[in-house]
Amino acid sequence: ERVGAAARQLNSLIDSLIHGKADYPDHAGREIEAKLRHDLRTPLNAIIGYSEMILEEAEELHEHALDEDVRVMLAAAAELLVHVDAIAGLSRASDNEGLWTTDQAEIDAAGLERALGKTERDAFSGRNGRILVVDDIGSNRDLLSRRLLHDGHQVVTAESGLSALTRLAEYEFDLVLLDILMPDMNGIEVLSRLKAERRWRHIPVIMISGLNEVDAVVRCIEAGADDYLLKPFNPVLLRARINSSLEK
Repeated sequence: ERVGAAARQLNSLIDSLIHGKADYPDHAGREIEAKLRHDLRTPLNAIIGYSEMILEEAEELHEHALDEDVRVMLAAAAELLVHVDAIAGLSRASDNEGLWTTDQAEIDAAGLERALGKTERDAFSGRNGRILVVDDIGSNRDLLSRRLLHDGHQVVTAESGLSALTRLAEYEFDLVLLDILMPDMNGIEVLSRLKAERRWRHIPVIMISGLNEVDAVVRCIEAGADDYLLKPFNPVLLRARINSSLEK
């Protein structure tokens, strides 16, 4: 159901772009490209995330009837991600040469890591903690929450930067997973506020974003972020980064 909803959202957005109904200015720029990429990737992230969870749950239950269909869907979504970068004008070799691997390479590597995932989970048991998930997209919050709860963490969510600051005042957290692009207060602004407060500055923060740009990473690290992960995140890498942050 959630995969279907994400597919309909993606289809609607593409239809709007084709027919000139999308709400984007005519002039191109890095901010417009980032928003376009963010909007196109959001439903793709949901499709990939929920599909991977279906495969993981099927493996745990030894039910493999849907494996082939789900893997075909994952492959199609991975191919679309490559085209999204090309459409949005973000696959610029002059900006990224030598600094980033392509999304397709990350996804190919993710296949190997998924195969090793169960072994790694059995071999490494990280410390559980209370984690704040901050993202304005409901499907992103849901996907992260499901994975974290499955790994034994306590999860609190916030749908905006202002809501995140409210949650921080209400609870004690061991880690914050923070999206960058949000409408009211972006993730870097939230991060700056968090690190400016003595009671919060010790909390590790992992930024999670679809912005595959060096500038975004630099700004986050300079503002005090402990780590930076790209959407759609690889489950094994996400788990390793979370465990590493909690162990600090």
